[in-house]
Amino acid sequence: MDNSKINVNIEMKNLIVLFFLLASISSFAQNINEELVLAKIESTPKTVTMEPKEMSPEIILSVKSDILSGFSNGNAKLLSNYFPSNLDVTITGKSNLYSKSQAVQVLSTFFSQNRVSSFSIIHEGQSNGTKYFIGTYVSASKKFRVTVNVKSSGGSEQITSITIEA
Repeated sequence: MDNSKINVNIEMKNLIVLFFLLASISSFAQNINEELVLAKIESTPKTVTMEPKEMSPEIILSVKSDILSGFSNGNAKLLSNYFPSNLDVTITGKSNLYSKSQAVQVLSTFFSQNRVSSFSIIHEGQSNGTKYFIGTYVSASKKFRVTVNVKSSGGSEQITSITIEA
């Protein structure tokens, strides 16, 4: 073979290798871009709107009965069956976020200082998944307005706040 044919063959081989090299780089780059696009699509934040869960009438009656009994008998322990690990308690203007055991102590102190003569629930309602009870707590010397907020959480009802106002 003469040198010109050998040079053409080598150039042809180089072109074929170069073509396959470019084709594979292009293919590789395309895969990377597809992965980036997929990653962008998959990482798009999703907004989930959950409607507040309404409590069944049976559950409301049970919670209402225990709130009525707890305040009528000055029984903070009974009320604590519905306490989460922390809850807001406000008594005559003094408000704090208490642990469950602290809330029992604070309410027990209130009950011992203001022995109950009567307690009645005068109003109840529900708004945005929170049930509320408004009652009148009467002691020998004072009358108090009591508001108890109850919310469903994790399949159980929890008292999220108690407010007692003179």
